[in-house]
Amino acid sequence: MKFIWQKKYSVGLQSLDEQHKHFFEITNKLHDLLKNYSGAQEKELEIIFDELLNYALYHLAEEEEFFLKCKYEETEVHCKMHETYREKMRDYRQKIRECSKSEKIKLAKEAQKYAVNWLSEHILKVDQRYTSTLKKCLG
Repeated sequence: MKFIWQKKYSVGLQSLDEQHKHFFEITNKLHDLLKNYSGAQEKELEIIFDELLNYALYHLAEEEEFFLKCKYEETEVHCKMHETYREKMRDYRQKIRECSKSEKIKLAKEAQKYAVNWLSEHILKVDQRYTSTLKKCLG
């Protein structure tokens, strides 16, 4: 499923909105590759998946730095959710690297769906809770 940015995803902070949009772009790149996937694109699949994971590591760490700087009251709970996502995506990456070619596309589709669902739900239901705190702190 494609991930379409809508105003409802905005957290009101341009830098974080831009990062969330970039997440959408990477998941869509993975979606497009999987839509027309052939075994010959195995390396490209791994590269895009690494990009998705690496960007998650960067973005989630950035958010967490803002939480600490702004003394966000839900930091601990929010960071645990981030860690769950990181662990799940690392696990998918490892499995995708080690599985057979026939399993690779199935796992990649599952991972892409997980990323889209997690990001959408997380931004709409969890990230929205930090908006006022971070806006006050960061301007």
